[in-house]
Amino acid sequence: MNLPIKNCIWCNSVLPLELQFEQLFSFKPLTFANICKECWQQILPYKEAGDTCRACGRAVNKSDVSYEAMQGIEDNFQFGFVRVSQTGFEEIFCYDCVRWLEVYPRTLLEHKAVLQYNDFFREWLYRYKYQGDFRLRLVMRDFLQEFYRNYVDYQWLILPSSPNSMRERGFNATAALLEAADIPCMCPFEYIGDGQKQAQKDRLSRLQMRQPFALSDKNFKKISRKIIVFDDVYTTGRTLLHAKSLLREKDQQEAYKADNISIIGVSLARDQQLKD
Repeated sequence: MNLPIKNCIWCNSVLPLELQFEQLFSFKPLTFANICKECWQQILPYKEAGDTCRACGRAVNKSDVSYEAMQGIEDNFQFGFVRVSQTGFEEIFCYDCVRWLEVYPRTLLEHKAVLQYNDFFREWLYRYKYQGDFRLRLVMRDFLQEFYRNYVDYQWLILPSSPNSMRERGFNATAALLEAADIPCMCPFEYIGDGQKQAQKDRLSRLQMRQPFALSDKNFKKISRKIIVFDDVYTTGRTLLHAKSLLREKDQQEAYKADNISIIGVSLARDQQLKD
């Protein structure tokens, strides 16, 4: 049985012990709140509002400026871009995803966010991931569990931390989040990157980042045909696309052509801020 936490793990205010009547007869493990209602209300589930990129979910401003007219303008990110599909339907993509569509198939760009990237989430991420406050993994537990209910038939994969991050933080941030939410996951990848944290890289460096992961045939054979690759934050999409493209490349090998593989990228939040 999970013992109740006496104080909000975010603001330290006293938590009332509230046991619901239906919990007594649910025959399920008892769970208790770990943050107060005031803090809880600051965590907002992701909802599409207005025009959003149909691939990554970034909010965009739909304009009459076409992608072709904007080619070569590297620093113009305020516009949404309209790309007409072969079926005749218009889909809106942000600037980053327009560029990814030149390299990757549309299906590989599919991404879903669990939460909105707001001031609370930014502060939570800093304290949890960069200050290493392991307790704060519990803040996101219920939101991840709710999201997971719609994707229980997917195999959840996580990305490896660099050796430097593991030494500094002492834990894999994404693995700890899923474990706290009782979401089964595995990490079939090996880290072969430069060890520099993504937060320390500017936008151009992120976009040009070389493949930081490796995947052996042995690891790939353990993976199902419906996959979610999970990360904490989606910024340019480069990291998730590296992992997803690696899975797709393995799938394209002769031994794996029998079934089509389905790969979705999921992040805890989609960073709407535009990085330099």
